[in-house]
Amino acid sequence: LAGGTQTCTPMLPNSAESDLVFVTGSATATIASTVNNATLTSITGAQVMQFTIRDGGSDFTDADAVPTILTGFTLSQGAGNQVTTWSDAILAISLFDGATKLADGVISASTVVFSGFSASTGTDGGSKTLTIRLSLKCPLGADAFDGEDFVFSITNANTTFSVSGSGKTTFPVVSNPNDTTNVISVTATRLFFSSQPISTGVNTAMSNVVVKAIDACGNTDLSFVGSISLNSSGTMTGEPVLLTATSGVATYIGLTHTVVGTNLTMTATSTGLTSAISSNFDISNITVLTKGDLAILAVNTAADATGSGDELSFVCFKDILPGTQLFF
Repeated sequence: LAGGTQTCTPMLPNSAESDLVFVTGSATATIASTVNNATLTSITGAQVMQFTIRDGGSDFTDADAVPTILTGFTLSQGAGNQVTTWSDAILAISLFDGATKLADGVISASTVVFSGFSASTGTDGGSKTLTIRLSLKCPLGADAFDGEDFVFSITNANTTFSVSGSGKTTFPVVSNPNDTTNVISVTATRLFFSSQPISTGVNTAMSNVVVKAIDACGNTDLSFVGSISLNSSGTMTGEPVLLTATSGVATYIGLTHTVVGTNLTMTATSTGLTSAISSNFDISNITVLTKGDLAILAVNTAADATGSGDELSFVCFKDILPGTQLFF
């Protein structure tokens, strides 16, 4: 101004003392495998972490007069994480400010990215606590299992604060405790034939029959070690055949029927679980071939070069009953 005095106040950069801290006790101990909400709210899914944004850090004091505003961060796999492929396990994961959903996470094999939101401490020297909740796939994917735990970590490098608010200091990794929190928990409710009985000759050992203890989604309960009883609607040697499951699985080897029958089934039972009935199978007579009953017409070993194995042509002068096995 002509003939006057103007005082200029320099614009100083906002301070860089804000941080994030994990809220002790905020992670759930176990996540039930049947928590499968496609869309999450503040009361659905499982709470896996809370963390607090602190303007000015631990003493809530800094040199500026503005709040801290978090606008993005990435969850990565922390030390001790056992679910190696998160995208095989997580159906949905969301960030909440109280009852308000701020963002849905973008899930990949080893990270979850949250962006496009704004979470402010509200005032200079204030704080804001946010919550992360998730649900699981039904069933779990190939690389996610009962008893494995998630360790979600937020690092300084993977956190973004708005330049209009206070900046961040270098803070330690924010993560839930490993081994004791966010553990996938499968509780068996029923039995399931993962390998069905097949049609077999009388007095002949059947291929292995496998029964699993599973939940409503079909996940195997690896902690199940109960006894599983197997009965047949036919005449099976030693029935009921009892096995103690190992990691939720009972494998029956060498089951034998002594009487022919058609459309037979097996039933697997265990205390406290819904029983399972197998698919139908037959037990047939075995044809006994004596010398002169079978004539080999041709052998083609060149077929093996095509990957189809050797070929054999033969004629049998006796009716071959179902279940007959020929060995050469």
